[in-house]
Amino acid sequence: MATIFFETRKKDKKLCEPETYEKYIKIQEILQFEPSLTNIEVVERYFGPQRKSDVVGFGGAVTSRDLEGGSSAKADLLEDLIASKKEKAALLEKLNVSREENESMNRRMDNIEKK
Repeated sequence: MATIFFETRKKDKKLCEPETYEKYIKIQEILQFEPSLTNIEVVERYFGPQRKSDVVGFGGAVTSRDLEGGSSAKADLLEDLIASKKEKAALLEKLNVSREENESMNRRMDNIEKK
C-alpha cells in the first residue's frame, strides 16, 4: 500500500507536499507494525471506512469489496507496472552504457585507421 500511495502521488521521484509525505510515513508505520494487513485494512486504518467506489490510493475503478475479497487485481497490476518500470530503467541504463562503449570503440577504430 505504501508503494501504491507513493507511486500515485510522486512528482520527480519524490513527495512534494508535506501533508502527503506525512500520510506516506504513517502508512509505512502501520505496515511496519502490522505487516500482515491487507491493502484495504491499511487504507481503512488510516483513512477510515471506504465507500463502495472510492478507495483511497486505488482510484474509482477499484471497490472496497475487490480489495477485501483478496481480489486486488489493480493493486497487483500496479505492483507489476512498478516492477516493469524499474526493469525498463535498468535496461535503458545498460543500453546507454553499451552505446557509450560503442562510441568509444568507434573513436578508437577511427584513430587506428588514421595512423
